[in-house]
Amino acid sequence: MKKIVLSATLAFGFAMCGMAQNNVGNIDQNGSENFAKVEQKGLNNKAFGKQDNSTGSTMTVKQNGSANVAGRKGHELLQTGLNNNMSVNQEGDNNTTFASQDGENNNMSVNQTGNNNVAGSDKRELSQVGKDNNMTITQNTDNNKALATQKGDRNSTTITQEGGNGNQAFAATEGNDNSLSIAQNGASNKFGTNKDAALQKGNNNSASVAQNGNRNTGNLSQVGDDNKAYITSQGDDNNFEVSQDGTNNTVNSWPTFNVEGQIGNNNSAKIAQVGENNKVNMQQKGNNNSANISQDGPGNWTHLRQVGNNNEMVSKQMGAGNNQLQVHEVGDDNKANITQDGSRNYTYMRQGTYNGGKSNNAKTTVSQLGNDNQLSVQVEGNNNTANISQTGNHNVAYDVDHYNVKGRDGVYELGVVQKGDNNLANLTQNGDENKAGIRQLGDDMKANINQNSGDAAVGNNFGHVTQEGNAHQADINQNGTMNEAVIYQSN
Repeated sequence: MKKIVLSATLAFGFAMCGMAQNNVGNIDQNGSENFAKVEQKGLNNKAFGKQDNSTGSTMTVKQNGSANVAGRKGHELLQTGLNNNMSVNQEGDNNTTFASQDGENNNMSVNQTGNNNVAGSDKRELSQVGKDNNMTITQNTDNNKALATQKGDRNSTTITQEGGNGNQAFAATEGNDNSLSIAQNGASNKFGTNKDAALQKGNNNSASVAQNGNRNTGNLSQVGDDNKAYITSQGDDNNFEVSQDGTNNTVNSWPTFNVEGQIGNNNSAKIAQVGENNKVNMQQKGNNNSANISQDGPGNWTHLRQVGNNNEMVSKQMGAGNNQLQVHEVGDDNKANITQDGSRNYTYMRQGTYNGGKSNNAKTTVSQLGNDNQLSVQVEGNNNTANISQTGNHNVAYDVDHYNVKGRDGVYELGVVQKGDNNLANLTQNGDENKAGIRQLGDDMKANINQNSGDAAVGNNFGHVTQEGNAHQADINQNGTMNEAVIYQSN
């Protein structure tokens, strides 16, 4: 075994002229089971190392001071071969690390303590090429940046940033069975941008991102099959965007999985999935939350819970059918705009009906296009409006003899149910053999059902309004044949 140890210790005097600096340490090894160590103290030191065609070798770099460099563009710390280990430890400010491993079963660890440190750069990130590699980056304090990429199968990347403001982490993995974990603690953190996103390409990828602090942002894109993303952010002004392209994708930020979604104020989440059998679970707690979820493919499922005030959710599902959407909003001034295009879709919408919550001045718009769709909307509070549209045949938005349908997390009464005062419900169905029902409990309610037969010779639509309280108004308009309309009012 070869061992090379290079140590450059720079003493700090009381005057700037007494400081030693600008030392350069370079190690070049070719072969197996080599050991290389560079240790430097002071300012503006540089460490370069290369272990080529190596098996079971170790490279260690320790730098204590400021403005030190471990590798540089075109001359980074490099290991090629199998079962190699690289460790870089920098303490101080404005330090930089560039490192690369090419081979299999290699491990890379970068630890930086101080401010304004960089692990990789926009043009030269930390890199591992091969199979079964592992990369760990740890940065403490403020304004640090980490960029990492892995190419190969079953790779793992872990980036941890702890400290204050202005941290960034960009990571990309390409291959199969990759795993990515990014944790940030502080304010104004980023784990990716639209230009430099945390991107994974391949099959069976998994990503876990946690952000704690204020004004955090996020961006994640996964392309391949069986991808999973677990994202949670806690603080104010958080935002994360997740885009998955493939089959059997999953995005979770949900307490069912022991993950609290976004907790704080002014949170925003955008999730887009393209493929089959996609699933979204997410929760937002706080004020002024917004969620924009779009799914393209058959068999998608979205479950969103918002707790707070002034929440707004836009969801769009397009596919062959069997899509399911469940939304719980608790608070005031909530808005929901839901569109489902396909057949045999399910929409379960709840506003102010969770743990005794109330929704006032909320607006709900639901549009279903296709046949054999089912709808359940329940709103509890005052001055709420529900606008429902179903286009197709054999659609159901009605509680037929208290007919309930069992959803993924409970039993739902079909139709539109409003509890409170001064609520308005508009339900429109275009097609034949549809069922529409509105049930209102309170005072000063208004209910409108419009059923337009697609074939005047078929019709056979059914409309039912039940109102309990005072000063109600109900209108049912039907065209076609063999239609039935029932209005029941009591006080």
